[in-house]
Formats: sequence, C-alpha cells, structure tokens
Amino acid sequence: MVVAAKGDGFFSIVPPNSTDSQHSPTSKSTYSTDPLSTVEFVMVWFLVLALHGLCASYLFAMALLYFFMENPLMAYYTNLLTLPEHRYFRLFGMLVGILGALHGLQLVLHLLWSIKSRAPAVFPRTAIVNSVVRRVQRLKKTKRDQSIAPRTSWSRNSIVAISSATASVQNVLSVEGNHFALVFVTRKAVEVGAQIIQCYHYSTLIGRVWINHAYAGMVVTNCWVTPLLDHLMLASESQPKSRTSTRTAGYADIAIRERVVCVSIDALLTAFACLVLPLTVFVPYAQVFNASWYGFPYDILYGDVSFPNLIRENQALFALSFIDGVTKLVPHLSILLGMTSISLLLELYPPQKVKRVKSSPADRPQEFKAINVNKQSTQRHVAGLRLMRHIVVPLGFLTAGAVVLGLHLRAAHLAKTADTSTMKMCLQGLRPWFAVNVSCSVLKFNCYKQGVLTPASDQLDHLQSDAVMAVIFEHCPEFEMPPSIRRFRNLLGLELWNVSIVNWGEEAALNADLHPEMIFLIMVYTNMTELPRGVLTAPLPPLLGDIEISITNLTFVPDELADAWSNVRLVYLEHAPLKEFPTALFKIPSLSVSLIDDGLHSIPDDLFTTVSLLDEYLEIAFSYNPIKELPSSIKDGLLINYLAVDHTELKTLPAWVDGVGQWMNLGGSPVCNDTEAVISDIGDCADRGWNPISDGRYPLALVAPLREIE
Repeated sequence: MVVAAKGDGFFSIVPPNSTDSQHSPTSKSTYSTDPLSTVEFVMVWFLVLALHGLCASYLFAMALLYFFMENPLMAYYTNLLTLPEHRYFRLFGMLVGILGALHGLQLVLHLLWSIKSRAPAVFPRTAIVNSVVRRVQRLKKTKRDQSIAPRTSWSRNSIVAISSATASVQNVLSVEGNHFALVFVTRKAVEVGAQIIQCYHYSTLIGRVWINHAYAGMVVTNCWVTPLLDHLMLASESQPKSRTSTRTAGYADIAIRERVVCVSIDALLTAFACLVLPLTVFVPYAQVFNASWYGFPYDILYGDVSFPNLIRENQALFALSFIDGVTKLVPHLSILLGMTSISLLLELYPPQKVKRVKSSPADRPQEFKAINVNKQSTQRHVAGLRLMRHIVVPLGFLTAGAVVLGLHLRAAHLAKTADTSTMKMCLQGLRPWFAVNVSCSVLKFNCYKQGVLTPASDQLDHLQSDAVMAVIFEHCPEFEMPPSIRRFRNLLGLELWNVSIVNWGEEAALNADLHPEMIFLIMVYTNMTELPRGVLTAPLPPLLGDIEISITNLTFVPDELADAWSNVRLVYLEHAPLKEFPTALFKIPSLSVSLIDDGLHSIPDDLFTTVSLLDEYLEIAFSYNPIKELPSSIKDGLLINYLAVDHTELKTLPAWVDGVGQWMNLGGSPVCNDTEAVISDIGDCADRGWNPISDGRYPLALVAPLREIE
C-alpha cells in the first residue's frame, strides 16, 4: 500500500490491488500490511454484524407495516395519513424489504463464514468472484483449440470485463479504495440533505420537544462531524509526507484505520436518526394498538392531544409522497454502503492471515516517481480536488449544520417568547422552522376562562395558520364561529362543547379548499335548533368523514344534508329530541350510523330498500328509542354487521335480522321476554341497564372530565 502524490485531495491511498499498484512488480510484497489488529478486527466485525442485524430487523418490520397499512380493515387510519392517490405504501414496502433483505443476507453470510472459519470472518465475496473468473479462464484455455477466434476473443473480453467490474466495485466501495474520500463525501452530502428534509418534517409534525431536539442535534452533529472525520483522514494520509519514506507503509495503515473509524462513527450517527428516533415515536402506539379489532383505545382516539399526535407523528414515519419516501430510504442505503465498504476491508485483511512486511528502500523511489509523473499530468485536476476537499466540502457541511441549528434555535425562541395568554390556550405546541407566529397544534378556547361570551372575530389571527391541527371551543353562551377558522389549512378537527350557537354562517363555513385535511367535527352539549350553515355549505372538506353530535336540542335534519355530507363515513346523532326520522343520514355513504336516544317512535319501512345508499353497514344503532317495529324488508345484498336495538319496544323481529353479520344487541327489549320468539345465535339479550352518559357511541364519560368549566 502506498501514499499517493502530495495534495491529491480525493485520491490519497492506493490499495495493493488497484491499477496503480499493479504496474509495480514489487508493490504487493513491499506494502502488504495488516491495517487492523486482532482486537480491532473483532470489534469492527461485531459492529458490522450488529448494524446489519438491527437494520434488517427494522426494515423487515417496516416493510410488513407498509403492507399491513394497505389492509382494508386499516383503511380509516391509512387514509388519515395520506390519500390513496398520493400513497406509495406498497412500493416503499417492497423497497424497504429489499434493503432489509440485503442487510439480512450479509449478516447470514458473515455468520456462516465465521462458523466455517471458526473465527470472526466476513464472507469472501471478492475472492469467490475471482475464483469463478479464474476457473472460467482455465476452462476456456483448455478449449481454445476447439473454439473459433471471434468467440474466443468475445469470451476473453467478457472475462476481462467481469474482472474489471469486480475490481471497480471494490475500489469504489472499499474503505481502502483510492476513491474512498470522494465516495464518502458524496454519500454524506446526499445523506445529510435527506436528513435535513426529514428534520424539517419533524419540526412541523411532532410536538414532543425532546424528539425535535434530538433529531436536530443529530443532524447538526452529522454535518459538523463529517468534515472533522474527513480532516482526520486527510491528516493521517498526509503524515508520510513529513516522514522518511521507510515509514510510509505504517502511516498508510493508520489511514486505513482512520477510515474504518470514520465510517463506523458515521453509521452509528445515521442509525440513531433512522432507527432509534422512529422507534421512540412508533413503539408507544404499537403497544396500545388492538390487533383483534384493528383500532386504538378510546382515550387515544378522543384525547385532545393524543389523536392529532397519533396522525401527525406517524406521518413522520411513513412515506407520504415519493420524494418523502426517497429521503427516508437514503440513510438506510448509506448504512448498507458503509457496512459493505468495511466488510470488503475485513475480507482483504483478516488479522490471522496477513503479516506486515517491511518495505524495500530500493523500490520506493520507483513508485513515487510514477506517481509524480501522474501528478504532473493531472496538476489542474488535483488542484481542483484539493480545493474541493480542503475548503468547499468542509465549508458546505459546516454551513448546513449552522443553518439547521439556527432555524431550530429560532423556532425554540419563538415558542418560549410567545404570549402567555395564548400559550395557556395551547395544549400542544410545535416548533416549525419557518414560523412567524405562535405555533400551536391543539388549541382550547374556554369562553368562561377568557371572560367572554364568544371568541372575537380576530381571536385566532395571531396563530401560525399552518400549525393548527385541532381547535376546541367550550363553555360559550353566545357562540359565533370566528371567520379566522378558515385560515387553518392543516386543520384536522373541530369541537364545540357546551356552546349555544348564535351564528355560524357561510363566512366561517368549513370548506374543501380551505380545510383539505379536516377529518372530524364534534358538537356536544350544543344548543342549536337547526344545523348551522357552516356545516351545510358545500363543498365541505373531502376528508371530513367523522361527524359526531351528542346531547343537543336539534329537532330536525334537513334533506340538503345529504348533498353537503357526501363524504361522511361515520355519523353519530345521539340524545337529540328529533321530531321525525332523519332519512338524510342514510342517503350519505356513512358506514356507521348511531341514532341512540333520539326519541324516535318509528322507522320508515322503505329505509333499507329505497332510501339506503350503501350495500353494507358496519353498524346501525337504534338503541333507547321507543320504536315498536323494524322495517319489514331490506334490499338484496344489504349487509348490516352490527345492529343495536336494545332498550326499544320491539316485540317481534323481521326475518331479515337473521342475516345480520356479527352481532345484534336486543337487551332490555320486550322481544327478549317472548318465549316463542326465535332469536338467532348472534342475538344478545343481556340487559346491562341504562346510563345516559356512558350508553352512546360518543364516549361522554371519557371526555367530560376534560371539559370542566374551570
């Protein structure tokens, strides 16, 4: 191994099997060295296997998760993350699985070869390829008399091409390759760029401060450590220039060792960013996920902060777009390339095999002379590379780190200096890099605490518009929806609790263009004799699929609701004194409809034949209504999976209820007391009593403690 010409920025180490060394007949014997001691070899070997194992496990799990999210039963949560037309879950599941398979394959091969060798070792990829090439060459040689000249020439060229390609790949990837510095810096530049993009996404999606601190700190460290590592390698490679030539080989060993250390540190930093931090986000949700019914517990789904965090934090993990997916894959690919480069070195220099041989003084001048001739012929190229490596590259990484740190500190300062009264309303803050106002993701406006009857029209104008995800208005005796609600483009949900709606007109209406990501609307203890225009003015947000209304004086549901709520998939209208059956709720594509305790005395007989829009319902609940009979028939093919008619006045059941898919709740209804009634096996007559607070699909008992007036 030799040191290249002075100042040759990216081409400082010439490996023993490179094209430069092949021109010297004495180079192999002169500079054959052992770059790593046995202890160092074993430590690096363990690191390589550990990272391969961790990455393979993580990537395989992510691949399975991507495909699991495409399960139809997970459609609700998957659509919350991103719309189908923007989703590439299957594609990135496949790509992530391939990367995991490559990590796993290398891990298995290294372990099997270590078992075969009875010592820590890496799979000899280069040696096997070279052996195959030599065998093919010998086979062709024995048959050259029987082969025609053109075919022999073609075969010989193919063998040469294979050998050249193998050497080129090794030269590019290996730690001892003469292009190592260029490959290392290029790989780090791409990796850091991808991490900066992800760090920005974290600042806009994740409210937990320590995670943002950790990710930003890791990115800054990565930016600033990279030029430091490159400087250490450069200093190590340059040491022979100030020493006598008899010590060249020893210092070349140091350069190789420095390179191994640099790649190892880089891999560990990258692993922290793309393995540890994502797991800290995902694992708590995985632990509470109920795989039997594909859902999360109610305290997460109805928590003021937990539900927005469930969506946004998991958006930081999954590929929401093609570019986002690529930037998430880059760090994993960087680790794979780094571990491959180290394993190539371990393959070439196992400590139990290679011994140090002192260099011959007679040979060294010839070697350096050849290099000097090459240097003179490429002087301008070398000068450009020297400028690139010594100035441009370090300055670029240091600047990138400083910019990330500056943006992060600016966002943190803005959060700390925010108005106190505003922060009291803020349940969850964010620290997006480019914010100019207070960034609050979950806002609770309590009219009683603010000493007002309703929020002012400009009450929310001072908030960072793209940061707000959920808004809760509570305890407002004369509520008027502020028009500033239309500023929040990233709004996920809106809740009204214990308010008397005086005005919610079209000027403050929910809108498809202004609220493209809104998914839920909740109104509880709401005084309104009719639905406000703000929720009936089309077009409503396209993702607004969850509307829940509980405990209200609403008496009538207009037919125009069917047009405005054309995207609603779940609707609860509970504890309302309805004067007529709300047929409009069955003209929308809602899979779940709950009309619990609405004072309904009858159900239209054609509800499931001509009125109903769907062919399948997940749930229909008529519980705690004084209805005396169900519709006599349903249309062919209509499936109701869960039917709740408990605590009604049903005395008989129509024949079609035998086709209910999973469960029918009849408890507390007279039909359960009829000994002659035929009830199917899925019918449940257990009477669990009546509690108006807890008996409803909307969990009043769970949310009420969060809405206390004080």
